[in-house]
Amino acid sequence: MRYARLVNCGFFDMETTFPGTTRTAGRKTALYELELFSECNGKAVIDGREHTLVPNTALLCKPGSTRCSIAGFKCHFIHFDMQPDSKYAVILRDAPVIFGLINAGEYRDILISIIRHVAINERNTDFDYTDAKLTEILYMLACDAEKNRSIENMRCSRKSGFYPVAEMAAYMREHYAEKITLSVLAERFFYSPNYIRTVFAEITGLSPREYLEKIRLDEARLLLLSSQLSIGDISYTCGFSSQSYFTSLFNKVFGYTPAAFRRQHEDNINNIFVKTN
Repeated sequence: MRYARLVNCGFFDMETTFPGTTRTAGRKTALYELELFSECNGKAVIDGREHTLVPNTALLCKPGSTRCSIAGFKCHFIHFDMQPDSKYAVILRDAPVIFGLINAGEYRDILISIIRHVAINERNTDFDYTDAKLTEILYMLACDAEKNRSIENMRCSRKSGFYPVAEMAAYMREHYAEKITLSVLAERFFYSPNYIRTVFAEITGLSPREYLEKIRLDEARLLLLSSQLSIGDISYTCGFSSQSYFTSLFNKVFGYTPAAFRRQHEDNINNIFVKTN
């Protein structure tokens, strides 16, 4: 069953596409627009509300929204449409605009695969492939929309584990390059290490260390694809204790070394820029 139709995709760099522009003109969206941010120093304005953009978060703009962009950012994106009464359209109707993602790397892999496939097969698009990848993205969005709704609904209550986890997760995403231990989190957020470990596992399915390492690995993969930094420099930049530990963990999680991953993606689609905002 075809749940959605891909209309556009690519990699967007605001500074390259709109040089010298600090705020793009407002426009009304006709499609669903999903953006996964890699570098951010700006905001998105959706229906009059400003949203600060953070790396490894996603923005979902729905049809009929009015939007513009402030300052600079880079993102992978897809634009797609769905029938209003379709399964995923109903689920995503009330989804948050901004998603905090634990699995940003998985989203990025799928988006890059769609972008690469469309670029290579521009005149002979395999709709079965793009449909399958779109369905995969929609399923992940539906799951993450529910998680983000729950966190937003409960984050104002300090009696709930959602509040500290949301705050600590945001702190880790911002300070992943620094040394972050349970003791550091306990001192900063005034919870015991045992409590932090317990609520993290209950809500994310990961320990704080596993969550932090996932963020670091996502950042490392992004740098392997988009920079000329050495493997050692990337491991240091992303907060790993040593290059050997970084290489070992990367190989354990993904099944190949950082060097092999970089060679495999030498022709990655990050060099393709498509105008949007």
